Amino acid sequence: MGYRGPEVILKIASYSKTEAQLRDYMSSIPHDGELNLTFSDGMFFFYTDIAIDCICDWCGDVNPMTWSYGQRGRPSRITVNMTLTVKGASREELEKGTNTFLEKCFPNHDWAIATYCSPQPTIYLMIRNLGNDGRRLHIPRGQIYEWRKAFAQALQEHGVKADANTRYRKKAENTEGSASNAEKSSE
Repeated sequence: MGYRGPEVILKIASYSKTEAQLRDYMSSIPHDGELNLTFSDGMFFFYTDIAIDCICDWCGDVNPMTWSYGQRGRPSRITVNMTLTVKGASREELEKGTNTFLEKCFPNHDWAIATYCSPQPTIYLMIRNLGNDGRRLHIPRGQIYEWRKAFAQALQEHGVKADANTRYRKKAENTEGSASNAEKSSE
C-alpha cells in the first residue's frame, strides 16, 4: 500500500469509569465558545450543561452498588474517549468522514462527537461502552490500527487524502535499519 496523503491520527485519549471522570474529560476539551456536540441519534447541542448531562446519562449503565467487575476486579468502563484528526481536512470533511467511520465501525453503540477547529480541526469522540444489544465494546490488540484504516478510508470517500500507519510497522522498519547499520559497522 503506497502513500496516499497525510497520516490520520486516531488515538484513545482515556476511558471513563465514573461520572466524574466523564465530566473531567468533557471539561478538558478545548473550546472558545464554539464547541458543538452531535450525538449518534442526531441530537445536536451547543456546549452546555444539558449536553454534558445527556452524556452523563450513560453513567446509569454502571451503578456503583452493582458494578460488574471484570476478571481483574475493576469496574466496567462507561465510555472510550478518542481523538481523531488529519492534516488538510476541513471541519465539514472531517465530520462527514467521522460519521461514516462511526456508522461502519460502531453501528451498535451510542456516541457523541465534539469538533474543535483551532488551529487544526479535531474530533473528540466519546463512545458508550455498553452497546444497544447489551454487549460491551472490546478492543483487542491491533484493533486501533484497523480503526485507523477504516477512518482513512471513510475520509477518502469524502475526498480527503489520508493514510493509516501503525507504530508496529514503523518500529519494524527502524529495527531492520538499525540491524543493517550494525552489520555494516562490524565489517
